[in-house]
Amino acid sequence: MKRSMRHLLFFCSATLAACTGFKNAFVDASGAAFKPNRVVYLPGACGKTITAHAIDLNHDGIADGLDLNGDGIADVRYIPIIADQLVGLDANGDGHSDYYMNVGLNDELTIYTAATGGTRVALTADAAGQVTGFDITGDCTADNTIISDIRNDTTPPTSSADSAGGAFNGNQIVTLTCTDNVACNGIAYTLDGSDPNFTAKSSAIVGASGSITISEAVTLRFLARDANGNLETTIHSLSFDILGTGVALTPTFTPPLGYYQTTQNIALASATSGATICYTIGAATPTCTSAATCSVGAAYSAPIAVSTAAIINAVACKIGLSDSPIATSAYAIDAIPPGNVSAFVATPASTQFALGWTNPGDADLKGIKILRKTGGYPTSDTDGTVVYNALSTAATDTGLTNGIQYYYKAFAYDAAGNFAAGATAIATPN
Repeated sequence: MKRSMRHLLFFCSATLAACTGFKNAFVDASGAAFKPNRVVYLPGACGKTITAHAIDLNHDGIADGLDLNGDGIADVRYIPIIADQLVGLDANGDGHSDYYMNVGLNDELTIYTAATGGTRVALTADAAGQVTGFDITGDCTADNTIISDIRNDTTPPTSSADSAGGAFNGNQIVTLTCTDNVACNGIAYTLDGSDPNFTAKSSAIVGASGSITISEAVTLRFLARDANGNLETTIHSLSFDILGTGVALTPTFTPPLGYYQTTQNIALASATSGATICYTIGAATPTCTSAATCSVGAAYSAPIAVSTAAIINAVACKIGLSDSPIATSAYAIDAIPPGNVSAFVATPASTQFALGWTNPGDADLKGIKILRKTGGYPTSDTDGTVVYNALSTAATDTGLTNGIQYYYKAFAYDAAGNFAAGATAIATPN
């Protein structure tokens, strides 16, 4: 009863609805709009009704936005204003309200241009019933076509963190940010090293930005998704170690471990001011004395030149602090490219090709990059349109023009970034 009376008092006093008596006054106005996976009926242009679904992206039991096309992804994000009564609608993913949805008596939904009311807004739809945008002027056409823009977006978003990870003495607040050409939907992340994937297994940040508190040693992995469901092409990974006070911070390596084509000068550093870093190359474990000198290994003073395969171990120590954990980084210097792919063919069909090949047997093979041109073969791994870049033995290139001759070159590449000379294929779709 208290909840229903609160709703009644709010809608009697607010400027965006008038109280017309006690008819249906005690209907709970929270409605389906705030309950995950529930059907929501929105005002459409020219008196039509738009059916949508409430979506809970971060699995907290509260809807985060509205799915307008049934793909399970919130096209429009909620920005809570008054719980179960009024939300801002963020249509372009910038974290700010573009419109305001009010839940009235009998769960009637209205959309306005302002939180206090303003002009009524309706959703427009095309002949197939797909929502296209927002009608503000009441002429049944979209004044804001953001929903169509979202639906036509094929560009993946990107994301970033305001921390590079590392070892810290106290908890870290890490902010993740999504960037997209139209509208971000959210950022999925995990703290156990597994791949984030926007399921209940992963946690999620709703919208374009949010913060995570790191309080223990974890591997943070994250990727973004936009409002049309395009996933970021890269899963980012950052390692954190929270050591507590009284401990020297673990050394870091620049550049990080990996394969490189040329000699690398490896710089060591500790965020503990005045710490000594002891290091070894090989299997030996570096150790420090109580006076913060090196009993095993050498004291770091200048970048370490690595011209062949090497494993570097390092520890930071300082008088009055416990020694840091041992850090290890491995390097391989490789200037030799892998072999070419073999049996590379482009089998034509209408407006497309089925591409096939056999990979070389190099142990450090990382991927195959295939480029396409007209008028001649690609001359390098950056010349032409990239149609495939992964590690498999087949791909399909679609959206081509029948009767046009296309030239392909497939470049095998290794973990150090060495590219093979390339194998070629030529064909005409029919």
